Amino acid sequence: MNLNLFNNLIDSTKENNIFQKFIKELSEFLKENERNQVPLVQKILGERILTTRYRDKINVERREIINNYSKEHWEEGEFYYVYNKRSDNSYGLVNHKNGESGINIGAKESELPKGAGVDSVLKVKNGKWILDKEATEEIQAELTEMINRLLEEQTNRMEMQRVEGYLYRFVEKTGDTVWLIDETNYTGECFEEINFPSELSESATEGTMFQYINGEYQLYK
Repeated sequence: MNLNLFNNLIDSTKENNIFQKFIKELSEFLKENERNQVPLVQKILGERILTTRYRDKINVERREIINNYSKEHWEEGEFYYVYNKRSDNSYGLVNHKNGESGINIGAKESELPKGAGVDSVLKVKNGKWILDKEATEEIQAELTEMINRLLEEQTNRMEMQRVEGYLYRFVEKTGDTVWLIDETNYTGECFEEINFPSELSESATEGTMFQYINGEYQLYK
């Protein structure tokens, strides 16, 4: 074999291996970076939908969990919780200390420590942000339990509102949900439905009647 050809082959293989390693590392970085940008609530929900009631409950209980953690660990001082990523790619942080929420501030993406993102717990040391991994993991574990509990509660509530053969009056569509009134067991109150056929909601107007038959809403004629 030609020695130059052999050397070129070796160099090409080395370059290819380096390139493959670079691609792998880049891919892992992008995946980790993407995970850090998505709020925990969104990660758990996936394509499932929250009603206004349960979206508000999750937000309230999330703040309570974070404040309770800061109260239980008061001796460790204040920390900042990363609540969201803004449209300008900065992050929205809220100060928490001894069971209370404080000021809202922004931090540039370049200022955050490696591995930090939405739903991270940060502290300030020597004028720089540092990631508190232990606090982040503990709070995220509590948040995960809370979100799953409320999701199950929402599911049970929805199932109770859907009654075979009952009639429902359409009120309005807001985003991914619709508002209905139970006309069979009439109380006058509206409830929010997350599982309503889009082809029906798009053509429905206020007062349109539907019947729940065989596990789905159908136009009542």
